Amino acid sequence: MPSSIALPPSVPGARRAASDATRAELVARATELFGDLGYAATSLDAVAAAAGVTKGALYHHFQGKKDLFEVVFDLTAQRMLTDVRAQATRSSEDARISEAVRLFLTAHCEPRYRQIVLHDGPGVLGSVVRDPAKSPTFPVIAAYMRRVMPEWHEDDATLDMMAKFFFSACEQAAHSVAEAPSEETEAALERAERSLRVLLAALRQLSRNNLDAASALAAPYINS
Repeated sequence: MPSSIALPPSVPGARRAASDATRAELVARATELFGDLGYAATSLDAVAAAAGVTKGALYHHFQGKKDLFEVVFDLTAQRMLTDVRAQATRSSEDARISEAVRLFLTAHCEPRYRQIVLHDGPGVLGSVVRDPAKSPTFPVIAAYMRRVMPEWHEDDATLDMMAKFFFSACEQAAHSVAEAPSEETEAALERAERSLRVLLAALRQLSRNNLDAASALAAPYINS
């Protein structure tokens, strides 16, 4: 008699589907707990209990708390980017980037996004978060810079640096909005959006009209 019985093809598929559903439930409950309580106050026991599974089942899908948080962080950041792309539908390039900037800033006012991405992300994940090139938002900004600064198409290093510069400005503006008192959120949002528009307009103007003068002006700071 054979030592094992072959399972019908549908059984492995059903098991995979159940495993995927369990993982999705764990991520959903972890997102809620990390977002509401913060990383330090969230335990894996609490996540497993909220998802209705054992802690062993959680470890089947994730190596530990940091591994689970990284998945939650990536999905939270990616969801914001998806919303920005879906809603930034205006016809002109300038209108689209203005709308995208506002949506990006507004996302940082959402409590769970703010807790996961702004407060806990840098401390838990370190360089994974601090490197602009690893952000899901950065490729969108880099692509935009290439479209609006055609004069620098042959200088990839400069374009990359300008994109990182503008991305960092967006991040700092988002922090200022997120940290504003609730009664001042709208005013902080308007200030941040206006500042980023002015910065982008200045970069574009320098690119179009006087690259040599701009480079000469920046040289003492670059070479010091």
